[in-house]
Amino acid sequence: MDKDLLKKYEHYSAEDFLRDDAFRAWMLSGQEENSGLWEAFLRRFPAKASTLTMAKATFNALHETRELPSEQQGTDMWQSIRSEISSREHEARRANIFTGMDTRWSWLAAASVLLMMGLGWYFSAGFTDQAASYDQQVSNVRIVLTERNNDTRKPLKIQLTDGSYVVLQPGSKLSYQQQFTGAKREVYLSGQAYFKVAKNQAKPFIVYANKLVVQVVGTSFTVNADKNASSGSVSVETGKVKVFTYEKYLAGERTGAGDEILLTPNQQVTYNFDSEVFSKSVVSEPVIQEKPEAHPDFYFKNTSVADVFRTLEKSYGVKINCDEKNIGKCNLTAPLGNEPLFRKMDIICQTIGATYEVWGTEIIVSGKGCNN
Repeated sequence: MDKDLLKKYEHYSAEDFLRDDAFRAWMLSGQEENSGLWEAFLRRFPAKASTLTMAKATFNALHETRELPSEQQGTDMWQSIRSEISSREHEARRANIFTGMDTRWSWLAAASVLLMMGLGWYFSAGFTDQAASYDQQVSNVRIVLTERNNDTRKPLKIQLTDGSYVVLQPGSKLSYQQQFTGAKREVYLSGQAYFKVAKNQAKPFIVYANKLVVQVVGTSFTVNADKNASSGSVSVETGKVKVFTYEKYLAGERTGAGDEILLTPNQQVTYNFDSEVFSKSVVSEPVIQEKPEAHPDFYFKNTSVADVFRTLEKSYGVKINCDEKNIGKCNLTAPLGNEPLFRKMDIICQTIGATYEVWGTEIIVSGKGCNN
């Protein structure tokens, strides 16, 4: 064992251990990786046992809670810890109550109490400046993950053992458990991917995508979460999807109060990382959710425009607003067939002399109407 390496830790505080890469890797591995290093360290410096115990206890507690106080809060907490420790040790010496190892355990108790006031500094100020990044999220997982990196120029299809599959775009990465053994099916994404999730009400499917978290039961959707981009997005093809920021998702897990954006078919949300603002809209190419039984193949013959729009709403799951007393009285004869939704809207509006705009998740139609 490298004696110089052991010497490095001789004067470490619990805070120093929490910042140390080797210590964190040891803890994340369940104290299996490099265990010989720490055994040798304690044999050479047995007086550091309580300090190491303090660091281990703090790591475990903070890793579970994952609170995200500010950096200033983390600094203030450590200052309070140091002051409390100094005060407790001074009182102990004056009272002649503790000596040797007992004094260090008093130190440990005082620090533990104060750390519990702000569990999670470790994740924000300590060493998780990139807590919401793919690399940090994956490194914090204590189970074995399989990582697939699409370094080709073509989409890569990944079949998961629960029946779901993922289409990973070039330059993107996905980490996942080979067998989903927990209460959730959790995967980690950096980049862009399409998900087709097998339905399982008892085990929700969670996608951690850098600063975004997506939760579903069974649906299909696309996530774009490039860590170097200024924004991320989620678009839904079928089913319903909940989208959170990473911080809000963790907060919701602790409190039980969710703070999410709900998306339904053919809706998408974009999250601006700088302004921290969500914006919902209709996807650029809505897909059909339900075939139009009353008007097969979207063939309309002398049909009121109000009925046409209701058919499109039901088929695509997209809200279309128009003045039915005016525009709705127009009649339409047109074989709209396989045209995309917005091309259908172009044809309809050109035919009746109207215009349309997309406002958020709705299509607004305006015009003078028809003289019937």
